[in-house]
Amino acid sequence: RGVFALAGRTLKKLDDPMEGIENSKHQAPPPDPLSSQEMELVLGEIRAHGDLRAWAYFEFAFMTGMRPEELIELRWGDVDWRAGSILVQRAKTAGEVKPLKTYNARDVDLVARAVAALETMKPWTMVGSTDDTDRALGRRIFENPVTDRAWNDERSQRDTFWRPALRRAGIRWRRPYQTRHTYAANALMAGVNPAYIARQMGHK
Repeated sequence: RGVFALAGRTLKKLDDPMEGIENSKHQAPPPDPLSSQEMELVLGEIRAHGDLRAWAYFEFAFMTGMRPEELIELRWGDVDWRAGSILVQRAKTAGEVKPLKTYNARDVDLVARAVAALETMKPWTMVGSTDDTDRALGRRIFENPVTDRAWNDERSQRDTFWRPALRRAGIRWRRPYQTRHTYAANALMAGVNPAYIARQMGHK
């Protein structure tokens, strides 16, 4: 549809063949969060059989509800230690840094467990000079323990750490994106204001 619209604007004389054609109906799959017990089992398996850096990544994901493409592009300069928050302003998709899905940067408040995950990552990525370093923002916070470089996408976490952890724990398959829905479900069950949760997660 976008290609035809662009061609029509460029060529001027081209009629839009999509005129009057409606999009087919599509039902998005419903959220499928992990229970609190399942969450702890998965984190325990990753910590016991994986690497602390993988555990810190998923611990932070569960505790903040951030999208995977936002997590892998976080840098140390985004952390406000005094305020206990982190600024989410970029995402990385298919190896390319892009604006956020909603085009709105946001501050995400950090609970104690999220801060602990950041503290875990300090020895690996907070100091040192690599190609990953941005002069203003510093290095990316989370990295792939297999390559010792920043995550490029969500496939490596899923295939190397997430899937085996679910299998060992005997938990049915869910995408790693469900860490986001698990955060929302846990917050709602704890009585947190839904509007606050929406702001934290970057929902419109």
